[in-house]
Amino acid sequence: MKVKKKISDILLNIVICILTLSMLTMTVLYAKQKATQNNSDTQTFDNLWIVNDFEESAFSLFDISYSVPTLIAYKETGKAAGATVFDSGLTSALYSALSDSIVDIFGQNSVCISENVQYADAVNELLSADSYILFEYSCALPFPYLYALCSAQSNVDISMCAGGEVADISRLALILSQGENGETYYTCYGFDFKNNACRFEHVDNSPYILQASDKIYIDAYSESFERIDLVKTGDDEPSVQMLYGSFGYSLLDETSDISMLRLGDEQSTTAFLKHFEINPEKANRYTDADGTTVFISTDERLAVTSGKIIEYTCEKGGIPIKKVLGYTPGKKSSFSLFDMLKATNIFISEIRLPYPQLMGKSADIKLSAIYKTQAEGDAQASKAVFEYSYFYNGVKIDTAPAFYFEFSANTIQKIQINISGFSTSSEKNVLLPKATAYNRISQELGTFKRISPLYSPDDTQLYNIKWAVWQ
Repeated sequence: MKVKKKISDILLNIVICILTLSMLTMTVLYAKQKATQNNSDTQTFDNLWIVNDFEESAFSLFDISYSVPTLIAYKETGKAAGATVFDSGLTSALYSALSDSIVDIFGQNSVCISENVQYADAVNELLSADSYILFEYSCALPFPYLYALCSAQSNVDISMCAGGEVADISRLALILSQGENGETYYTCYGFDFKNNACRFEHVDNSPYILQASDKIYIDAYSESFERIDLVKTGDDEPSVQMLYGSFGYSLLDETSDISMLRLGDEQSTTAFLKHFEINPEKANRYTDADGTTVFISTDERLAVTSGKIIEYTCEKGGIPIKKVLGYTPGKKSSFSLFDMLKATNIFISEIRLPYPQLMGKSADIKLSAIYKTQAEGDAQASKAVFEYSYFYNGVKIDTAPAFYFEFSANTIQKIQINISGFSTSSEKNVLLPKATAYNRISQELGTFKRISPLYSPDDTQLYNIKWAVWQ
C-alpha cells in the first residue's frame, strides 16, 4: 500500500523537530526545505519556456519515469474515493493508460486560464465533486513539460497562461460529470503549492470528454485502490489534505559501492570522464588524504569521494549543453528550460546505463525541484537548478538529491551525484493512519500546510517512514 506526497515547490519556513505521538509511539518529522527554494519570486522561468520554436528533436528522449505522479486518486459517483497509495507500479500503469487525456488537456487545442480563477473556489469545487480524478506530482512542474512527457509529437503550439505565464502543476484535478448519452465530461484545474490555481479549457469551448477506454481503465484499476478522504483545512488559504488509513511497509537499507565505477581501470576511467566532457589525457589526477579521487582539467574539477558523492564543478565555462543534446539552440541565442531539462534526462540515463545497480536499486529517481538561484546584486549570475531525488513506492527518501544540476547560460556548471542504492530490509512497520497523525499534529501545532510521508534514517540507520510537516 502506498503513501506519498512530495514536496516540490517552495515551502516557506519549515521547522525541524520531532514530536512523540502519544499512541503507537510514532514520530512526526519536521523537515526543512533548502533556503534557495524559499524565495517564491525566483521560481518562475516564463522567459525561458520557449514553446513555439522547438527543434525537431526537442521532445525526444524525455523519460516519463522521472515525472510519473506519486499518487493518483479517483472517486466515482456514489462510491468512496480511493488512491494508488504506496504502489508506484499501479500509479505508473494508470498514468500511462490516461496519457491521452493529459495530452488533450495540455496540448495545442487547449488554453490555460489563470485570470479570475480563485484558488479557494477551485478547491471547494473539487471537494464538493461527486466524481473526480486527482493527480499528485513530486513537485510543481510546468505543464508543457508534462505534455512533452506524455506526447510523442514535436513542434506543437502549447497554450500559455494569461499574461504569458506557464502554470506550474503539483496537482491536476479532473472533475467528472455524466452526460445525457453516457459520456463522461470533465472540468480541469491545476494547482501548485503556493495556493495558485488555473483552469484548462478547449480553445473552441467544446467540453473535455474522458475517453471510454480511459474510464474502463480507471474503473478496473480502482479495484486495487486504498480508501481515502479529501478534507480542507483553512478558509482564507485552504489546503486539500488526502487522508488514508494505516498500512504495513518495509524499512529500507541504504548501500553504496563507489568501487563499481572501477576508476582504477583506464578504460572505465576514460568512459566515466567522458560523461563530464573531460579529456583524461589532459586531466591531472590525485587522491586527497581522505581518499577522494580528484580530476583537474583547466577550470574543471571532478571529485569522487571514498563514500558516495560525485561532484563536478567549473568556475568558467562548463559542460556545453549542445554536447549533451547533440544540437545547437538554433534561432535562439540560448537554450530553453526544456533543453536543459532534456539534457538532465539524457545525462542521468547515460551515466546510469553502465551501472544499473549503482544508483537507486529498488528506489526510483524522480524530478523533485526546479528553481533558480539568484546572486545578490547580479542578475546575470542566476542559475537554473534541477534536482532529482530518490523515491520508494512514491515516498521520498530523506537523503541528498540523487542528481543536482546547475545551468548557467549554455553550460552545466555544477553536477552532484549521490551514489546510493536502496533495498527493502527484512524489518516491517505499520504507519500511523494519516487521519490520526493529522488530527494529533493539528492539536499540537494548529495551522500548517500539509503532512506527507518521508523515508528518514532512524537510529539503526535503516530508513523508516515518518510524517513530514510542512508549515
